Amino acid sequence: MGPDNAKATGRWLDKFPELWDGQGPHLKAKFALTLEHLGCLHYYDNQTHQFVQSSTPQENYAYLNTDNETSHLLEKMITTCDDIDDITYLDPTQAAYFGEGMPIYKRGIPNMAMITMPEWLFLEPLPFTQPDMQLMRAQIDTAIAILKAISQSA
Repeated sequence: MGPDNAKATGRWLDKFPELWDGQGPHLKAKFALTLEHLGCLHYYDNQTHQFVQSSTPQENYAYLNTDNETSHLLEKMITTCDDIDDITYLDPTQAAYFGEGMPIYKRGIPNMAMITMPEWLFLEPLPFTQPDMQLMRAQIDTAIAILKAISQSA
């Protein structure tokens, strides 16, 4: 959602096409992975209308824009986080595309974007939030495994 140039990723892609577009002598991007708001826990309104952090992971949206074989590989790898993460898969052609992965998708680069959208992003002032380090570690470990698997599948 929103214009490409409103995203840091879109501005970077515009500035450095020689690093991803594959035109002439330029390098060609094989895959991109974006991660946003790692380790976020869900907040809820309590009975006194205070926003309170829970111990439940905030829903994590996974946009997959790859061929079917790669999508199945990615989904299989992500299930390693299923016991501690709350993941919903979204088809970028059928849903609003939020986050830094959107400009990558719009340029046709195969990608996966993992974006947690915590409700507290819309609060003013933002509450101090401490990420869940176990959840964050699992998300980072999964991202590393994904990048290794994609690198080896060439």
